[in-house]
Amino acid sequence: MKRIFKPQYEYILFFLQLLFIALFVLVLLAYNLDIAAKNFLESRMMSDNVRGIWMGDPRVDRNEDVTMIIPEIPNSDYMMYKQIAEGSEIIRGVYGTSDIFGLSAYITEGRFFNSIDYSSKSAAVAVGYSVLPRTIEDNGKRYLPYDGRMFEVLGVFRETGSPLDNTVYINLTSLLETITNLALYYIDAKDSETVKRVLAELQTHANANNFQTMYDDYDSGTAHIGIGRGNHTMLVSAIAAALFNLLITVIFFVTHKKYKVAVQKLYGMTNRDLVWTYGKSIFAIVTAAFASVVLVIMGLSRYMGTFFAMEMLAAYHYAIMGVSLILLGSSTVFFIVRLAQKVNISDTLKGR
Repeated sequence: MKRIFKPQYEYILFFLQLLFIALFVLVLLAYNLDIAAKNFLESRMMSDNVRGIWMGDPRVDRNEDVTMIIPEIPNSDYMMYKQIAEGSEIIRGVYGTSDIFGLSAYITEGRFFNSIDYSSKSAAVAVGYSVLPRTIEDNGKRYLPYDGRMFEVLGVFRETGSPLDNTVYINLTSLLETITNLALYYIDAKDSETVKRVLAELQTHANANNFQTMYDDYDSGTAHIGIGRGNHTMLVSAIAAALFNLLITVIFFVTHKKYKVAVQKLYGMTNRDLVWTYGKSIFAIVTAAFASVVLVIMGLSRYMGTFFAMEMLAAYHYAIMGVSLILLGSSTVFFIVRLAQKVNISDTLKGR
């Protein structure tokens, strides 16, 4: 007769699978986020969806200015840039419905623009690390002189070794009040459809006011790091493979309990008893796996953070991992109870 009480190797295997697969997914995610961030910076803080439009035809010598608007697109977030200088130093007017590309994450002193800055048309800038020496300090505040005006420095970007170090972002709503609006504007967003809608609104405005426009494609002059979009495909494929491997472990774990569950049913255990008994064990494993993952990542961040790019992970990534482990644990308990409902005690005890 099979032994009922034997070393719980499947529990150890289940714990190790949860630990290493969670670590694998988080490290791969951190690497993917790091590559995306570096591509964004090296592409001069523009995404693949960016598109430009000249408001006023640059090929025609015209002295009159144009009246600019900032489009309001419901349920769509975007960034709008007025291109002023693009060389060793990048100077742009900037407006955003939200900080969709996370520029505020690079701020080491102060903050990035918010909706109040845009609505109040405040004379403010955010500057790169290398631009800081050109600022002027007065009464505890920093200012950057530009076009005969003094702009308050709201925030300073940390040193990144990228074009961001030499970038000046000026509040676009303030610029539109003072200097010519005849210029090249870029629209950028997380999806190309939003960019198209904003450009269509600008084109409609141009047609209504009888001035010329011309579209322009942005060229950052740099190639993407690593494998570009293929990196996302590899991430998804690797996660799918890891989850499939974990599914096999869960199936093994559940089916390995068949004999024990049969004996427990023979002794009169109800479904509620099974949920309580296995729920305690499974969630102890889930908790231990989550705590172990956090501790290992803390160690990696401290001693090998640069290599593994763990600083790219945010709190919500860990929250998603924790919820995923809880759901996985709940599913495991559910399948064990389902197995108990289907098991034939006589056949199982006979080894069938």
